[in-house]
Amino acid sequence: MQLSPNVRRPVSSAAAIPTSVRWTHIGLTLLVAWTIGMIDKSSLSIVMANKDFLKETGLAGHTVELGMLTTAMLIAYAIGQPIWGHVLTRWGARRCLTLGLFIWVVALLAFAASSSYGAMLFWRIVLGLGEAVLFPVCSLYVYYWYPEQERARASSVWYSGTMIGPALSGFSLAWIVGRGGWRVCFIVFAVLTLVVTIPMVIWLTRETPQQHPRVNEAERRWILEASGTMPTWSAHQAEPANYQFLKDVRFWLLTVSHIGNSVFFWGWSTWIPSYLRSTEGFSLQQVGWLTTLMYGCCLITIFAGSVLSDKDKKLRRAPYGVMGFTLAGCFALLQVAKLPAGLALVMLISTLAFQQVGASIFYPMLQRIVNNASVGRAQGVSSFFAQGGAALSPVVIGSILGKSGGFTSAFVVMAVALLVAAGTIAFLIRREDLVAS
Repeated sequence: MQLSPNVRRPVSSAAAIPTSVRWTHIGLTLLVAWTIGMIDKSSLSIVMANKDFLKETGLAGHTVELGMLTTAMLIAYAIGQPIWGHVLTRWGARRCLTLGLFIWVVALLAFAASSSYGAMLFWRIVLGLGEAVLFPVCSLYVYYWYPEQERARASSVWYSGTMIGPALSGFSLAWIVGRGGWRVCFIVFAVLTLVVTIPMVIWLTRETPQQHPRVNEAERRWILEASGTMPTWSAHQAEPANYQFLKDVRFWLLTVSHIGNSVFFWGWSTWIPSYLRSTEGFSLQQVGWLTTLMYGCCLITIFAGSVLSDKDKKLRRAPYGVMGFTLAGCFALLQVAKLPAGLALVMLISTLAFQQVGASIFYPMLQRIVNNASVGRAQGVSSFFAQGGAALSPVVIGSILGKSGGFTSAFVVMAVALLVAAGTIAFLIRREDLVAS
């Protein structure tokens, strides 16, 4: 099925004012799921700095074992994505997301109750498998609920959770651990998922606009007229999905870009706090606030990039991705020079902010290249490779830091990853609007 991206006919004047369920119900639910999910994933980094945790578990000084708790989760996260991508076209996005949320509630509670390293490692793996549902399920929701001219903004809504989560996690997790202990930290977010996110998925979302009782005819008409057609889904007769996208060179170019982006992001998010402390001399509290500032600035650039992309007359996505990744790579390379502290900080913030423009554009690009019910599968396969690179990135950069004793080589590696991401998307500037797979 191919949509008509440039059709912009208005809703009939005789129709009622369109509802905005796709934004107030679908978008909001996905945003909350991602925000809590990102806090879940980053919670261990705060807990590992807690003396009570290290004492109770006997992991003080065992850096390899501590690192494996994160690496194992990321590997499971990567493996789980193509699995979810395969099954959700039959089970549906709503059912899969609900199941994934239940899995990570169990994993968080069981981790909090664990008393052995083996049990903690197992439940971190289960958490990764549960949270792996998010990427493919979001792509499928966007495919069914938004016409192409809104998909960059729709993706930016849930993708903002990947920034809001880390921005909130630093001080919120530290506060909870300091007052209730490390086990309470995991219990709190398990309960939040159980009493907030899961009910939102069940009560606020449906597979398609046709199935949602709060979507009026005007909103359905807008989605239909803007898209040229409205895909349907039911548990008994799902829209056909396949793996034809694996034969499309555009999919693989976009996946290579996705890998480069992930290598940068996880290397950056793992090591930049250490850089701020050891090289720039900021205190731990200052590092926390600077991290929040960085992610806050990213929300601005993500939204701006998505609006510009959706307002583009030809709905081009690739040029914005190239611009974002290229500027970010250049700003990262500038860190190699000995800049004044204030200017260096501006360059650091700019690097992450512009990288997020490229990162957020990936999703509407994929939804254009694979413009059918296979988009969830395509997202799962692409994210498998990207998260695999993400799992290796912190280890590789950590090894570079250990050998070089400084961050110069690390910034070069991260800059190269960004420029590779920009280069592969550049090949798509003339090809992204060809017939969908």
